[in-house]
Amino acid sequence: MEWEAQLAEERSREAARTAAVAAEAAQPTVRDVVEQFMAKHMAGKKSAPSIRYRLDRLAAILGNQKIRDVTRQNVIQALERIAEGHRQERETVSGRDIDPGQATVAVRRDAGMGGGFLHRDTDPQGHRREAGETRCRPAPG
Repeated sequence: MEWEAQLAEERSREAARTAAVAAEAAQPTVRDVVEQFMAKHMAGKKSAPSIRYRLDRLAAILGNQKIRDVTRQNVIQALERIAEGHRQERETVSGRDIDPGQATVAVRRDAGMGGGFLHRDTDPQGHRREAGETRCRPAPG
């Protein structure tokens, strides 16, 4: 009889361990929660791409952690990392901040061209291209 009790105890411990592993596997990660949120609340909305971009940046930092393990401090630190990286990516051009990923068009009056306009494009790497040129050259400075 004693061995039956011992065997039953081992089986119950194994069942509890199996249940704990299954419960752990069922917990969603931050990335899973982002996907669920986008599917449930943002489907078809105009702002969905911009919200997805921001949540994907957050998920890139916190993505594989279980949602129950993420603290408020973890989220705040991740947001600060994102903000710091965003500040470093910005440049100042003509006294105005721009993101390097945006192409800017600066139009200036050129008196030598009969009062016409000369367009200058800046690509994401900061290279400038004059109107009609196909190659970019590095921006001065």
